Amino acid sequence: MKRRIIAALMCLCMLVGLLPMSAFAADPGTVTAKKELVSQTPDENGNYTIKLTVQGEPVEIPSESAADVVLVVDNSGSMASSVGEPCLTPKSEFVPKWTVLWWRYTCPICGARYSSSLAGWLWDTRPEKCTGQKGAEKRIDTAKKVGKTFAQTILKDGNANQLAVIGFAHNQDNGGANDTGALFVRQGLTNDLNQINSAIDKMDADGGTNYSAALQQAYDWLNGRTDSRPAYVIFISDGAPGLSGESIGDSQWDGSKQAADLKRDGVTLYTIGIALTDDESNYLESLATDSNHYINVTGKNYADKLKKVLLEWASHINSVPAGKNAVMTDVVNADYFEVVESSLPTGVTLGKDGKTLTWDIGAIPKDGTSIEFKIKPKADVLNTITGTKTVNTNTNVSLAY
Repeated sequence: MKRRIIAALMCLCMLVGLLPMSAFAADPGTVTAKKELVSQTPDENGNYTIKLTVQGEPVEIPSESAADVVLVVDNSGSMASSVGEPCLTPKSEFVPKWTVLWWRYTCPICGARYSSSLAGWLWDTRPEKCTGQKGAEKRIDTAKKVGKTFAQTILKDGNANQLAVIGFAHNQDNGGANDTGALFVRQGLTNDLNQINSAIDKMDADGGTNYSAALQQAYDWLNGRTDSRPAYVIFISDGAPGLSGESIGDSQWDGSKQAADLKRDGVTLYTIGIALTDDESNYLESLATDSNHYINVTGKNYADKLKKVLLEWASHINSVPAGKNAVMTDVVNADYFEVVESSLPTGVTLGKDGKTLTWDIGAIPKDGTSIEFKIKPKADVLNTITGTKTVNTNTNVSLAY
C-alpha cells in the first residue's frame, strides 16, 4: 500500500519564522515529518536555510526481517561463578589442577576459575580474594540458556535472518586481535537453529578475556558479506578485558579498535555486562552504539533481566522500517522565493521548473533523517513586504512511501 502525508503550507513570517509540518509521534508504524527554519538570521548572502526531517517508528514483523546477527559471549573463567553476593574466598583456598599447559585454580565456594603458568613466574591471574559471586546459577549456564532463547527468536520460521555465535576467552598471553585460539566456540552466519544451539552447548568457562579477538571475528564475518543487510553484534561479558581484567586501554585486549570499525561500518553494537564494577561497566558501555544499547545486569534476578533485554533487542532486530521507498516533494513558492541550487545536498534534485524539490529518502529510519537547503527571497519581495504580512515559502509539500 502506498501512503502519503500532505503537509500544511510552510510560511515565512516577516522572513523570520516557520511553522512545523507536524510533531513526531512514537506509535509503531507512525511516519512523521517536519519542516523548520534553521536560523531566523539570513547568511551573508541573504539566504535562509530550510531543514526537512522524516522519522518513522519501526514495526515488528519477523516474517519480513532480514538481518545478520553475531552473538558474542564471554567464556572466561569468571563466567563459572554466579551472581548474587560477593564470594571473597581467600586465594589460599583455591583448588589447583594441572592442565597440559598451565595451572587452573577453582574457587570451592562459587566456582570461579583462575589460571597461572608453572610456579606463577610468567603469569598468575589469581586475586587475593575471589572476585566471583555466590548465587543459584553459573553465569555461563545463564548465558547459554538465554542465548538459546534469543536465537530461537531471531531465527523464527519464515524470516530471512541469520545468526552467528562466538564464545571467547584467551589463548595468547599478550592478547591480540589475531589470537584466534581465544575463540573457543565459533559458528558462522546461518539460519539453522540446530547449528546455533549446538555451538552454544559447547561453551565453557576458562581463561582470560580477549575482547579484541572476539570482536575482530565478528567484524570479519560481517565485513565479508556481499550484501547490505542490517547487521548487529550482541556482546556479553562479566569482566574487563585482559588476562585478569587489567587491560582497559590496551588495544591488544580491549576491542576498542574493532568496536570502532563495526560502528563506522554501520553495524549496531549492543553490549551487556554481568555484575560489572563501575569502571568495567563504563568501559563496556563505551563500546556500544550508544547508552541505549547497553545494560549491566546484576542482583539475584540478573538472569530474568538478561532474558528480558535480549528479547527486547531481538524485537528491534525483527522490526522493519515504518516506510520504504520514501520520496518527499517540496514545491517552493516561486512567486516570492528562489532555490539556491548550489545548496542542494546529495539525494535532492530540482525540477526543470526551478521550484520542485524531490528528496529520495528510501527506507525511513527510526532515528530520523534530515536534509538542508537554502532559499532566497526575491529582491522585489523584500521591497514590497511590509507590516505583518505572511508569505508562504512553498505551495505544496508531500511525503509518499
